[in-house]
Amino acid sequence: MEIIDLNDDCKEVSVLTLSTTVADEHISLEKQQLTVLVTLKGIPYATLQRTSRASIDIVAVIDRSESMVDRMDLVKDTIQFMIKQLKPGDHLGLIVYDQSVDVVFPLLEMDTQGKHRALLEMKNLKIGGQTNTSAGLLQALELIRKRKKDGQEGVNDVSTVLLFTDGLANLGLTKTAQIKKAVSGVLSQIDEVCSIFTFGYGKEPDPEYLKEIATEGNGMYYHIDKPEAIPLAFSDCLGGLLSVVAQQIVVSIEVPKGVLLVDTKTSFKKTILSETLTKVMIDDLYSEEEKDILCTLDIPAVQSAVENFSVIDVDVTYTNVIHNKQGYDRTGAIINRTSSPSPCPKPVNPAIDRQMNRLICADAMQQALDAGQRLDFNTATRILSTAEHTILTSPTADDSYCVGLVRQLQQGKSEVSNQLQFQTTGQPSLSSRVQSHYQQRGTYSFGITTYSTSAKSRMTEGYQQYKTNT
Repeated sequence: MEIIDLNDDCKEVSVLTLSTTVADEHISLEKQQLTVLVTLKGIPYATLQRTSRASIDIVAVIDRSESMVDRMDLVKDTIQFMIKQLKPGDHLGLIVYDQSVDVVFPLLEMDTQGKHRALLEMKNLKIGGQTNTSAGLLQALELIRKRKKDGQEGVNDVSTVLLFTDGLANLGLTKTAQIKKAVSGVLSQIDEVCSIFTFGYGKEPDPEYLKEIATEGNGMYYHIDKPEAIPLAFSDCLGGLLSVVAQQIVVSIEVPKGVLLVDTKTSFKKTILSETLTKVMIDDLYSEEEKDILCTLDIPAVQSAVENFSVIDVDVTYTNVIHNKQGYDRTGAIINRTSSPSPCPKPVNPAIDRQMNRLICADAMQQALDAGQRLDFNTATRILSTAEHTILTSPTADDSYCVGLVRQLQQGKSEVSNQLQFQTTGQPSLSSRVQSHYQQRGTYSFGITTYSTSAKSRMTEGYQQYKTNT
């Protein structure tokens, strides 16, 4: 595919596509329900150049408690690799914490001088004492929040905090509800989208705590079960961050007079404005990423056959971070009303059935996670078994994507079979997978590569090449 220089306005291309898929394009005259799939997809990675991507502000927050001694070298190594991937216009800040918090360096532009200082500071990181995770995280968010207030030039629309820890938070805010409230409070004061990605090493960190922090910040939770997985997870995360194409996406889903919008299935924030209009908010979209929304409509009865019967209109507005301007797209869906009786059973659209199975899988994993936290492992296992059976008997059971969902549900049953299994494997595994399926974004935790993109894969390959050459 031809490489397009997205800095050249005359060659400007759209950074996302918007489409709809209707469960059945020919339906009878009777009143009935209809499912419509709304899909957004980011521009293919092959059209992006490294110099044309959106610039980014990153603050890395590193746990330097005593238990990190065996992991610190790998953490340093991966952040040094990240520094080499950044370009002038990007900014990087570094915070370390134990019982106290130190800003090693504030947001520095990653030009030659900034990179030199950052690499030098990374080499000098020392191990400390306890684990005050909340203090380190909130200090990082403050660096992002205060960028414009402090008059920093070149503030970027794409900003993120990367949190690295291997221990339970034992100082500061240690309860999930407390940290979520505090994080939400600071995020509400940041005009731009700021994401939070959490990396939990080993068996000690609370996966629910880290997952909820990441979810609150529109990021992902990565569980690192062995040290050698650190660079794999980190390069996966970095590849996504450096391929953001759109932010502050608002999808307006509206149905015409006579049609009712019964349900809009999505894990993203939504506002139901009326029986005919719902807005869905998505913070960001990576190159090649897909976000799917399942809409259930009540279609009214008609007296006679109608061609091109409109059932839905979809508008999307967003910030195009490649060109630093607002973007807009619109589409709809039409069907034909026919006097012929509807076939029984009705035809099944594979794309829609796959998305239904995704949500069945994610919902079951979340319910099993909740049951496991109540130590009700029989219920957790039964929930996963029911979802497995539902997907195995669905029309797309043989689809490779759905086969993968079933495999994860089967693995989950063994992971929630008893308290030891749940605490060591089940809780971090289910936490990571639930978030991954709801957001349709991969993490590489526990082998979740379902939602990988070219940008993520190339970053991982780049790290392997970097290690070969160093």
